[in-house]
Amino acid sequence: MVNPVFLVAGLLLSVLGAWLLYTGRTRKRQREVMESTATSQISTLTEGPAEITGTAKPTEEHGTAPAPFTGEDCLVAEWEVEEWDEDDDGGRWWSKGEGVDGVPFLVEDDSGEVLVRPQGATLEIDWSDRQTIEVGSTDPQPDHVQAFIARADTPGQPDRPLIAALDWGTQEGDRRYTQRLVRPGEQVYVYGTVQKKPEDEHVWGGNVRNMLIQKLPTDAAGEEPLFLISDKSEAELVEDRSLATVRIVAGAVAGVLGAVALVFGLVG
Repeated sequence: MVNPVFLVAGLLLSVLGAWLLYTGRTRKRQREVMESTATSQISTLTEGPAEITGTAKPTEEHGTAPAPFTGEDCLVAEWEVEEWDEDDDGGRWWSKGEGVDGVPFLVEDDSGEVLVRPQGATLEIDWSDRQTIEVGSTDPQPDHVQAFIARADTPGQPDRPLIAALDWGTQEGDRRYTQRLVRPGEQVYVYGTVQKKPEDEHVWGGNVRNMLIQKLPTDAAGEEPLFLISDKSEAELVEDRSLATVRIVAGAVAGVLGAVALVFGLVG
């Protein structure tokens, strides 16, 4: 006889195990890549994987981008929109969408500077530096938020409560807008693949000025080990991944327990 409790538990454990295995292996590989790569002086960069640190600066051509929810100058912005959803248990915050905005920027150290195009990078911006704006479902949206949600690539307008007067505290359609920024002048860590700029972008004045770091094209030969932009130090990034092996072990255990629960659920 089928046991639905064991079936549900088995499915949940299997999904959790798969997630832990995937994230554990990914973070373990990232840690190994960072630890095995020496930080390069920008003036010595050549084509191929590289790790650099330096000061983030706007380019003359692209300048800065407005932060999604505050409008302040930034170079890269990671954003998330959450919305409160009422249910029988009272309600909870659900993510309605997330994404990355940014412009090409320069990273400068004592030896030189190189262009970084952030599109497609994994961003790891210090969570303690986040900015969150909460807006009630019946309140007017701040100007920068209104301009943001008018874009086609965002979640759009929030839901409205059916009867606002009878809904106290956090209510249906309330929103949280969270952003994390890389600002001009901040120290950044970049691991990526150094590539030659297209010929029509070449300039006079040294080899590195005709190089850039961007996501490796999908049709390029070889595999990109990592494309990461962070405002953390390498030591902090490695420390953040110190429990990757624990995730892998926990994922394997959860997977085995999930499989056992599924068997019990099917055979009763």
